[in-house]
Amino acid sequence: MRVAGVLAATFMLAAFAFPLSSERSMFVSSDWHDVAGVLLAAILFAGAGWSPPRAGISLGLVGVVLGCGETLGLLGSPDIHGQAGPGYWLLVAGTWLGAALCVTRLSGLQGRLADA
Repeated sequence: MRVAGVLAATFMLAAFAFPLSSERSMFVSSDWHDVAGVLLAAILFAGAGWSPPRAGISLGLVGVVLGCGETLGLLGSPDIHGQAGPGYWLLVAGTWLGAALCVTRLSGLQGRLADA
């Protein structure tokens, strides 16, 4: 689980190095809202991999919501719509990995939440 959390966080952080649009040089660092959201999601994904299962699921789900919000918010930009670059797709891949981490952790609990 630790590797998945660190990998999801790495994908999110790698988006800072690549343009968000293939047509225009737009980066995640161009808006402080995006910087804060991506950094927080990366921290939550890394924490989800290193935490106990129940806490990891909670951290991961909050990170997934942030990641989805970031990618959907960026997709609404006319500079990215229809011409997403590698930075955008790294955010999407990092969010998907974070979601996969949550699903894997949930499947490991199989009925233990109902017993608690």
